[in-house]
Amino acid sequence: MVSQDCFTSVSPNGYDHRVVRNTNQKWKYTVRDLNHQLKQLCRHNREGSFGTQVRRERELTLIANQLHEIGFRGMNSHSLKPKHVEGLDRHWLEKEVAAGTIKNRMAAVRWWTRKVNRQNVVARSNDHYGIPNRIFVTGSSKAKLAGKGSLIPSNRNYVQQLRIYMA
Repeated sequence: MVSQDCFTSVSPNGYDHRVVRNTNQKWKYTVRDLNHQLKQLCRHNREGSFGTQVRRERELTLIANQLHEIGFRGMNSHSLKPKHVEGLDRHWLEKEVAAGTIKNRMAAVRWWTRKVNRQNVVARSNDHYGIPNRIFVTGSSKAKLAGKGSLIPSNRNYVQQLRIYMA
């Protein structure tokens, strides 16, 4: 719904531009301050490999979106408090996110707090938040048994070598 206080124009590259005359008007699809500030924080602090930088920026964007979804609105990069971190932790545990994923996201939150000089907001240990340990080995074999009909060779030499081997 477009009010009378604005008009829409289409630029040569095909994007819609809205010009708002009333500056008090809020649009539904504006960039949130926290998302923008975290993106700028990542762009100004290029640490780690390119893959690490991309992963961290995506995780922080997800965290900002989840903070908004939980109900913490009007935040900026310096307004993170222990209640926000605990809310995120509860949200992740309720959604049954894997333990390794939660630990990776907490590492991104700790990086964020270091960059804005608020390290004391996040506990030093994941045990404080009740995050379970990673499970590296499932305890069961992932091997699959292959029957005679499941091996269909496509090369004659391979078939001959297989017959010699089986003999």
